[in-house]
Amino acid sequence: MDHELISDLADELIEASRIYYEGTGDSPLTDEEFDEKQAYLASLVDTIDDDELLTKVTLILESDLNLGAEVHVANEVPHNVPMLSLAKANSEELLKKFLEKMLDNGAAGFKLQLKLDGFALSARYEDGVLKQLATRGTGDVGENSNFLLGNELVTIVGLPETIDQKGSVELRGELFFTEDQFAAVDAERVALTGEHFSNSRNAVVGLRLKASRGLDFPVEFSFSAYGAWQGKKAIELSAISAQNFDTVEELTLRELAGKDVPLADLKTVEEVFASVKALGDLIDHFEAPNDGVVVKPTNEAQLLVELGNNSHHPASQIAYKYPTPSVPTEVLGITFSVGKTGKINPRAILKPVQVMGTLVSRATLNNYDWIANKYARDVRVGSAVMLTRANKVIPFISTVVHNPEGTVPVEAPRTCPACGDDLLSEDGIWPPKTLRCTNLDCPSRDVFSILNAVMKGNLDIDGMSGVTVEALHEDGKLNSIADLYKLTMEDLIESDFGVDSKTGNPRRLGETRSQNILDHIEASKELPLDRILTALSIQTLGHRAAKALVSHFGSIEAIRAASEAEIEDIDKFGAKKAEIIVRGLKHRSKVIDEMLSAGVTFKAPEAASSSGDTLTGLSFAISGPVPEPFHNRGAWVEYIEANGGAFHSGPKAATTYMVADADGSSSKIKKAQELGVQFLTAEEFTERFSA
Repeated sequence: MDHELISDLADELIEASRIYYEGTGDSPLTDEEFDEKQAYLASLVDTIDDDELLTKVTLILESDLNLGAEVHVANEVPHNVPMLSLAKANSEELLKKFLEKMLDNGAAGFKLQLKLDGFALSARYEDGVLKQLATRGTGDVGENSNFLLGNELVTIVGLPETIDQKGSVELRGELFFTEDQFAAVDAERVALTGEHFSNSRNAVVGLRLKASRGLDFPVEFSFSAYGAWQGKKAIELSAISAQNFDTVEELTLRELAGKDVPLADLKTVEEVFASVKALGDLIDHFEAPNDGVVVKPTNEAQLLVELGNNSHHPASQIAYKYPTPSVPTEVLGITFSVGKTGKINPRAILKPVQVMGTLVSRATLNNYDWIANKYARDVRVGSAVMLTRANKVIPFISTVVHNPEGTVPVEAPRTCPACGDDLLSEDGIWPPKTLRCTNLDCPSRDVFSILNAVMKGNLDIDGMSGVTVEALHEDGKLNSIADLYKLTMEDLIESDFGVDSKTGNPRRLGETRSQNILDHIEASKELPLDRILTALSIQTLGHRAAKALVSHFGSIEAIRAASEAEIEDIDKFGAKKAEIIVRGLKHRSKVIDEMLSAGVTFKAPEAASSSGDTLTGLSFAISGPVPEPFHNRGAWVEYIEANGGAFHSGPKAATTYMVADADGSSSKIKKAQELGVQFLTAEEFTERFSA
């Protein structure tokens, strides 16, 4: 056996584990990949005849918290009690052994909780006041995360600022994004960079770290506690009394609302298995990201103390991970395209296969390094692979099963597939990790720029789908954002948008849908200046940066005339961002001129008007539908801010009004009730402030 391969695989697992537990970036491996590689490494132990390597591999397989890696934690915060991971049960047999062992050791019964796929966080309170946030880190020491506290751009739903208990109390739980929260932050990232987060956990890690350096937009996290300690003594979560406090048990119950799945007081192995199966049948539909179920004794605090723990996990708890459906298929080809910001995006063309109810024929490959890394995947044309759907959504190659004889590694392209210009290796190495086309006139960027422009939150051109944009672009009718304002009814109704699968006839837009698109294009001419700026698809110029530019300079003329030094003076911009924005504005100069000629007003903030009372000094949060006449939340927020008000992504003590049904059950409504925020219905907001 190749000792170099084994050593490199061991190093890969150590590094992935270090990144995961330290929270210093996106983990290079999914949980499934990590488990598969660890199992593969175990199968090679008997082939190792080097004592030093055998010791290294043995240490990894014994599953010490960080797999034997030397972890360095910045701004250390010691944990009074080690902050551990959980033992895993990847089969029903292992789960059964655990349950029987717990019953033999005094378990009064069992309870189930969702295993949240988030980021472990410790919250320490002194005499009832939240004083310290820290990561898991090495288990013995974590990293100070107090930059999340008192940050006006950060809301953590479920984490109380104060509790009723005196003394030193520590809550441990998961920081995560719900589906709605993830959709919101992902949309903001797309607006800023043109790229999506790979999954919600990586978004939590990335934005948590970004908060220490300054966020570009408001971020709302969720927190659910799974354990509590008073000093060094484990206590039941039911002993904690606080506002805005959420536990994993309560979260699990909310996700199962109306479903008959017993989660507590399960007395027998059979009862536990019945509930585990029932929970697994429903788990794909939950809003909270999860990757299994945690099984604990009913008398949790007692057995935590009596049974203790090893260096990796407590002996009295276990995480059962439901197997992720994956199916075999073949890679038929690998293509490269250019994204909105010039990043080269590789994609696998697959032999079509059904995965979790969806026919999949393509899968993202992230970047070139992802493809070529010998010990990660080595995806080739002709590779036999296992395909799953990351986070149950994104088609994802989980494992390369076999590369048949004759297949060859994929070579990184040297030139742009769209314009032919030389590609830049952002890492300065070849083979590269990430490739980018730096040609701002690359034709491949046109479609991405237009798609960004028409999306909600920018120009909001309802009915202008990706298929529509691509077809009009191919016909030469839509080559820039300015061309939107040249489209006619004839352009829309006479263009072919694919072929009807039933009749074989060309698919075309009807007059009604075409008129709807034209009406939205016409309405976009009067949008506020910051919305138009974000629609220009200038790198780093997202919603918050655009608002800051407009607030500082006031008009499109002043913004276009601004120097790098003048833009750099704006808070949190910096020299690099100023350079990119000035270059981007110059590159978009012709498009801006054409838009002005077409009647786009680039409306300055002073041109906005209020038809109701002034909102100066008032702040608003919302849960549920937006008030009329606003067609989406973005338009409502813009109205509030344009008229002197403030928008809070989640209710705070300083929030003036919560726009929602006071009898609703969302976490935001509960928090507003606890804080004593005054409620307004959507109809009352319209009548009072916008009628």
